[in-house]
Amino acid sequence: MRLGGGSSLSRCVGEADAKLQDLRYAVVDVETTGVGAEVDRVIEVAVVPVVQGTIGDLHHWLVNPGRRIPPVVTRLTGIDSGMVRSAPRFAKVAGAVRRVLGGHLFVAHNAGFDWNFLQAEFARLGGPPMVGHRLCTVRLARVLLPRLRRHSLDHISAYLGIENPARHRAWGDALATARVLVRLVEMAQS
Repeated sequence: MRLGGGSSLSRCVGEADAKLQDLRYAVVDVETTGVGAEVDRVIEVAVVPVVQGTIGDLHHWLVNPGRRIPPVVTRLTGIDSGMVRSAPRFAKVAGAVRRVLGGHLFVAHNAGFDWNFLQAEFARLGGPPMVGHRLCTVRLARVLLPRLRRHSLDHISAYLGIENPARHRAWGDALATARVLVRLVEMAQS
């Protein structure tokens, strides 16, 4: 399957004209102190490269947001202020995050959320914005699995028989999303 300017799949990745299996993916998940990228902060980042259907090594960072983690976030993620107290600030991991993302198509489940949070963190540092195309696995799943009533990571994972080793942790969700991506790309190719 090729991506072109008019297909639903091409809207997920932009104007790329490439075979899905040939693209280099960086599957990303972030956990944050809230839902507003302009005011809230990243507390955990995970990136999983996927090249030619092979899931690479997990890259994972806990991040000190410089503020207290709200109890609702701790209940959801299990990450509390004590866990990130000695973690580096985003400025210390920004270079490593950029290196892992470099040369890859940015992929996330609800990609706009993760992209916007990372963009906001890079902007706070005064560095250049991220550039490139994004692939949203929610949107891709809506195209390839239209009969599913819901397209949350939990529902898609359950449908595809994929286990998540740590739900609502960046590293667990990134690994599960990488496995979902591999399966969706296989489905798209067939």
